Amino acid sequence: MNKMSLTAFRRFFLGAAIVLCVSVLIQYAAAADTDNDGLDDLDEQQLAETYAPKLFFERDEELFPVAIDYHLSNANLNRSEDNTSVLITATPTASSLGAYADGTYYLDNRKGTVEDRGIVENYKTYVQTHDPVVYAHVFPGANGTVVQYWFFYAFNTGTLNTHEGDWEMIQVILDGTDDPVEAMYSQHLRGQRASWDKVERSGTHPYVYVARGSHANYFRYYQGLLGFANDRVGKNGDTLELGDYTLVMLGERGTGNHASAQNWVDFGGKWGDYGDADDEVR
Repeated sequence: MNKMSLTAFRRFFLGAAIVLCVSVLIQYAAAADTDNDGLDDLDEQQLAETYAPKLFFERDEELFPVAIDYHLSNANLNRSEDNTSVLITATPTASSLGAYADGTYYLDNRKGTVEDRGIVENYKTYVQTHDPVVYAHVFPGANGTVVQYWFFYAFNTGTLNTHEGDWEMIQVILDGTDDPVEAMYSQHLRGQRASWDKVERSGTHPYVYVARGSHANYFRYYQGLLGFANDRVGKNGDTLELGDYTLVMLGERGTGNHASAQNWVDFGGKWGDYGDADDEVR
């Protein structure tokens, strides 16, 4: 090797080494676990997008998953004391809500009651300029990883009960090699599970059939009428899939495990005012 080629080789080797070091540093810098659950944030994001569900709504559904900011901007934070409602603040925020950790607190939407359609009509105006939102929560499970999707609805108009502030969810269970093994869907106070091979899906995206009004989640569009709730479920209404809704990643509960804007995950009260004592029991 002559002197010129040797010099060129050294320059090439040095350049390659610099590129490799920069690449390693970038990868190292990108790796982060801001919610302190042992999983890299980028891996959580990728898993959440991989299994993001496709939601099928009944054709007469009026309410769809919405950001909790909508609810908070219209709600009073109250406390129930000896069957009396005490106003805590008329301006609860996502960052302040986590300070109220016990179950005596509840949010009461000022736009209406369970007897009228004030909340529903206000919501319809809001969604004209705001996209649906789905919250994703990815964390280590007993034998693998759990990928959850949480849906917040401004109102529940189901046949079983009627109330404000309706949380629903589904989750996909992954094994130790991140392969999906089963899914679980919330249905009223319980839920249903199915092995992954029994889940209707498009690629890795599970299908979720959402009951009109109650927002219970089913694996098949005909299942709702089979249960006590007499849910109306269909596949001829609106559909939402990733890209139609904004996917928001959630951190873990506890100080330092999420951004301050997600302090609401530590809220211990109810997310709405129930219609009556019977509804609250149910």
